Amino acid sequence: MLFAAGAAAAVAALAWHQVLPINKNLWTSSFALFTAGLAAQVIAVCHWLLDVRGWRAWSRPFVAFGRNPLVGYFLSVGFDALLTRWSTPQHVTIKGFLYRTLFASWLRPCCGAEAASLGYAIAYVALWAVVLGEMHRRRIYIGI
Repeated sequence: MLFAAGAAAAVAALAWHQVLPINKNLWTSSFALFTAGLAAQVIAVCHWLLDVRGWRAWSRPFVAFGRNPLVGYFLSVGFDALLTRWSTPQHVTIKGFLYRTLFASWLRPCCGAEAASLGYAIAYVALWAVVLGEMHRRRIYIGI
């Protein structure tokens, strides 16, 4: 039922997109409805895989994110702010330098700017997966 409701919300959002375009930056109602529908579908699939089928091994990497969500959020946003504010002697931000050096230099020519941006984003999430995974391994949990 949850998956079907999510699909209905996503379809309704796509229809609503004709009147009010899906726009993340403005958080239009069509965007909110579409993402809520997709999230409901993901939750339904996770429920089916984890609770109904009992397939839990694939979910272990996500547990670390779920145990320290606020730590992951605040540290990642804070670190990103530092990378954006600090600059090299050539007046390039550290974030820009890392992006250009590690991702754009080889991904942009072959795969485009979107692939380079995706590569940077995946690497950034992987960095925090390592940090949160180590916190989980040491049983360090910070919450409100």
